Amino acid sequence: MPMDPTFKRKANEYLLKIVDTLDITDTQRGIAKNRYKALGDWFLREASSLRRYNPTVHPQGSLLLGTVVKPYGAEDEFDVDLVCEIQIDKAYISQHQLKQLVGEEVKGYAQANNFKRETKERKRCWTLEYADEAKFHIDVLPAIPDSENLRLLLEAKGFEGIPDQTDKAISITDNTDVNYYQISQTWPVSNPKGYHEWFKKRMEVRFTAKRAMLAESMQANVEDVPEYKVKTPLQQCVQLLKRHRDMMFQSDRDNKPISIIISTLAAHAYNNEDNIVDALLNITQNMPLYMKEVAGRIWVHNPVNPAENFADKWIDNPKLKENFIAWLSRVRMDYAYALESADLDGLADRLGQPLGKALTTDTLNEVRPSLGQTLRTAMASVLMQPWNLPKYTFRHKQTPPWEEKLVGTASVIGQINYKGSWTPFDSETKNLPKRCKLRFTAKTNIVPPYTVHWQVVNTGYEAARKKQLRGEINPGKGVMGEILDEETSFTGMHWVECFVVRNGVILARSGPFDVNIGQRLQNRF
Repeated sequence: MPMDPTFKRKANEYLLKIVDTLDITDTQRGIAKNRYKALGDWFLREASSLRRYNPTVHPQGSLLLGTVVKPYGAEDEFDVDLVCEIQIDKAYISQHQLKQLVGEEVKGYAQANNFKRETKERKRCWTLEYADEAKFHIDVLPAIPDSENLRLLLEAKGFEGIPDQTDKAISITDNTDVNYYQISQTWPVSNPKGYHEWFKKRMEVRFTAKRAMLAESMQANVEDVPEYKVKTPLQQCVQLLKRHRDMMFQSDRDNKPISIIISTLAAHAYNNEDNIVDALLNITQNMPLYMKEVAGRIWVHNPVNPAENFADKWIDNPKLKENFIAWLSRVRMDYAYALESADLDGLADRLGQPLGKALTTDTLNEVRPSLGQTLRTAMASVLMQPWNLPKYTFRHKQTPPWEEKLVGTASVIGQINYKGSWTPFDSETKNLPKRCKLRFTAKTNIVPPYTVHWQVVNTGYEAARKKQLRGEINPGKGVMGEILDEETSFTGMHWVECFVVRNGVILARSGPFDVNIGQRLQNRF
């Protein structure tokens, strides 16, 4: 069943507000930009040892993609990733020499600006840690422009259709590389600018439309609208996926799914939906389609370097693979379940654990004046449901033990096996013959996983005399309990009902399906 348009609009606005809260603020963005510009100016100052190599500094990663998410932990910081490109030939310098050359200038910048924290050398970069309220650090990656190296590498490995973005590739330093200390043409390769181009192309339709709308609202030319001001459903979904990941792996941060894999799979799955609700459901459902198995290994190809597998660490650390697969299943289920809600209160409640209770509750309180719904209307509709009619009120009928939040529909299809053949019947069928097999099948629009439970209620003298009035609720047969097998044993009006249950909540119920059993055979049988 399609989502109610009114609720969909409200859900979309609610999720947009959550994303806005998770995003980096304009103030923080301004601070980051000023600081990496200041670092670039330091590299170009007259006394700089890098000046002769025309260094340039530019962002990469989530800051460039527009998918930054506020850290969840109180001690966590924003990670601002920068590339420092040096114009020099690899024939005259090793990775180690370049790393140290850039590192000395980074250390000098920290000393000149009285940094309290020591500059740290990482595997590929240098880290500047700022001790102030902005709460972020900068990673500086030394690099050399090197499009030719990547092109030759791909040609040598027989790749066809070399990506257009190859001309933006860079060679980078890595202190675990076998050629780290020696002059060599073989360096690790990266392509952050090319990846950004590919990512942007995946959302080009929506990006272009939104930028034009912003330009019109600002009475400005389209090219005058900064790219970071334009947010598409793809970028917003990646932010929601990353927040879910951060919450799920609070106690195992070293083995959590990495952002580049999340961003890549999400961008592949994105189909330029114009709203965050449709995009989120589509992306979470289809991300696994872009994980390929090659020679027994799972590959998530770098779209601008098909020779690179973003999941290459999964072989040496199986926990990374295990966690990613678990997260992929969980994030799909959590968002699908949340968006099955009947109102914003239910949506906020179901997103509380995956995204953080304070975030979802505070956001709900912000949007409630314009978008909020009361539970009174929902309760009124429940009271009019057929299972509450007097004809179905019997003391031996068990009350369902689960909380009820109906967000979908369910129905029952009935079949009777008479003289060896199965024939359909419905609640209006009268005088079903005795001593025949019955089969009931549940149909629902709820997204799996779920379990179907069945209630069978008998009435009448025969069932009471045999102490078979029943009324209990039990799981059915089949993969998700969608099948119930019974027999026509007692004359009278009886009924069955199915309940679609997940995590202790009834998401849908069919209402009673009448089973009227008599002695006289109908012509239809």
